[in-house]
Order: sequence, then structure tokens, then C-alpha cells
Amino acid sequence: MDKQLKDTTILIPTLNEYNNLRILLKQFLLLSKEIKILLVDDSSEKEYNKLFKLKEDYPRLEIIIIRGKKRGVGTAVRMGIKNIKTKYFIIMMGDLSDDPKDVPKLISKLRDGYQIVFGSRFIKGSYILDYPVIKFISNRLTNILVALIFMIKSHDITGAFAGYLTYPLINEKFISQRFSIFIEIPIIGKLKGMSYCEVPVTWRNRIEGQSNMKLIKAGNDYWLTILRLFFKRLRKH
Repeated sequence: MDKQLKDTTILIPTLNEYNNLRILLKQFLLLSKEIKILLVDDSSEKEYNKLFKLKEDYPRLEIIIIRGKKRGVGTAVRMGIKNIKTKYFIIMMGDLSDDPKDVPKLISKLRDGYQIVFGSRFIKGSYILDYPVIKFISNRLTNILVALIFMIKSHDITGAFAGYLTYPLINEKFISQRFSIFIEIPIIGKLKGMSYCEVPVTWRNRIEGQSNMKLIKAGNDYWLTILRLFFKRLRKH
């Protein structure tokens, strides 16, 4: 498994997640010592100093700091993608909601030739714990709309946890600054003709810390991103 993981980067956008990241990195060490992890952090200077101490125990950990005021998870992901040097990359959150044990499943499908692999929380074999009801309803409505408009046959397009082939996306000019980056990337990938599939994954609501996702604000951002990409698709035709 180490050999398979060596050509993959795990991209994790973070904001004040030090305690969760300590646990997450230990889980990755149990999985493989070869996999590369790229943290793109948008926290305070005090948090930066703690994060850099993690490198002592994890030599393949790379950290990029976003200087200045908080710019959002989308900005962190965009910056991370531009710094990917491996054949594949997987985006996952640093709040322990995604399970590192699912990473080999995504990598296996990427190595089978798929260019996008969705980690789906809503198909047979998946497991969800403590998913907020309002968030669930919003998620399902958004997924249905995106699937219909862009003809993407996936049950979980909005989830952050997904794997990608790097080269079709490395020079793409993504725009989203917030959580809508997680639909912008796969939709643009689909518009570029990238092949895709989905695998069942485990999702647990965070135990420590607070989510930085505000549902109404994120919802508006998602809809604006969907409209922008819809008109982009129309212009291509």
C-alpha cells in the first residue's frame, strides 16, 4: 500500500484545527509513512507555530500559510492545488469528519483510471453519524440540482472528500473563496470531460471545535457558483 500512496498528496485546508490535526496525522501514520500531506492554513500566528511542530513527527508533512486576514477555505484549496506535485491528490477536511481509512479506496479507483473519485456519504456501504438535519436537507437539494443541470451521476457532489487526477486541474483558474469550491472543482472537471465514479465513505460530525461553515451564507455561495458554471457551460455550447 505504501507504494500506491506515494504518488498521492492529501490536501487539507485548515483553520484552528490543531487538536484535530494531531489525531488525524497519527491516523495517517498508521496508514502509511509514504503519503504526502499538504496543510494550507488560514489561522493565527500562534496556531502556525503549533502546526510547524507537527513536522517533527511527520517528515512528509508540508505546510502553506495564508498570510493576512482569513481568506476562506476555497482560497486555501486553490492555493493547495497549485502546489501539488504528485500524480493524484485527495481533498479532505481537518476536523476528523472524514476517515483516513477510506483514502485507499479513492486511490484505488484513481489508479484504475478514473480522474475524479467522489467519497459518497449517501450510497450503500457508507456510514454517517450525527449529520445535522437542516444541513442534510440542503445538501440533498443541492446535489439533485447539480446532478440534473450538469448531468453528473453521483450521490454526493457537494462533499469535500474526493480524489482527483492532478494534471487536468493544476492550471485551472478556480474562483470560489468559500465552501462552494467543493462543487466548483468537480463541475469544472466534468465540463472538461474528466471521468468519474464514487465510493462509499464514513462521515462523522466534528466533536471538537466549531465549523466555519455558515449554512445560509454557504448556501448563497453555492447557488451563485452553480449559476456561474451553468452560464459557463452554455457559452461553451
